[in-house]
Amino acid sequence: NLNATIFIRKLTDNTGIFQANTTQVSGASPDDWNPDTTEYALWNSAMEKDSQYYYHSDGNQNITVLQDGLYILSFNSPRMTSTGQREAPQYTVYVNDVSQDGSRTGSSYIRDSSGAEESSTVLTYALNLSAEDDIKIGVIRCHSTTNSVVNDLDESVIYIEYKGELNNEGGWLEW
Repeated sequence: NLNATIFIRKLTDNTGIFQANTTQVSGASPDDWNPDTTEYALWNSAMEKDSQYYYHSDGNQNITVLQDGLYILSFNSPRMTSTGQREAPQYTVYVNDVSQDGSRTGSSYIRDSSGAEESSTVLTYALNLSAEDDIKIGVIRCHSTTNSVVNDLDESVIYIEYKGELNNEGGWLEW
C-alpha cells in the first residue's frame, strides 16, 4: 500500500521568487552527480527571478540574495541512475561557502538491483540571510561500493522564496 502527500500553493505573483534548473555540476566531470570531492550545481538562466531580491548569472553556482530576511529554499535533485551499486550522492546547502547545519540530505540511495535503479531527493531549508549572502548547493559521494558515475535523467531544480523580515520574539517565527 503506497501513500503520498502533495502540497500545492497558488502564488499571487513572482515577488521574492527565484527558480532555476540544471543538469551540470562544477568540476572535471560536469555530468557526474556523485563526485569524490564537493562540487556545486551550476544553475542555468533563472526561470523566475525577482531582481529586487536575487542576483544570478547563467551557469554560475552562486545565487546572491539582495535583501536581509528569511528565505525558504527547496532543492529537488535530478532523477538519477548509475551503473554501480549502492551509490548515494549527498546534497548540502552552503551560504558564503559554509555548509549549513541540518541542511544535508543523503537519501538518494541507488541500489541498482531489485527494481531500485533510480533515485532522487528533496531538501527544504529555512535561511535567515543578509544582503549579499551567496547560496549554493553542494554534492559529494556519501557512500559507494564501486565509485561509479551517477548520471541525471532529468533536471535538478532550486526554488527560493523571500518570506520577509525575521521576527523571532518570544520563540515564535512570524512572516
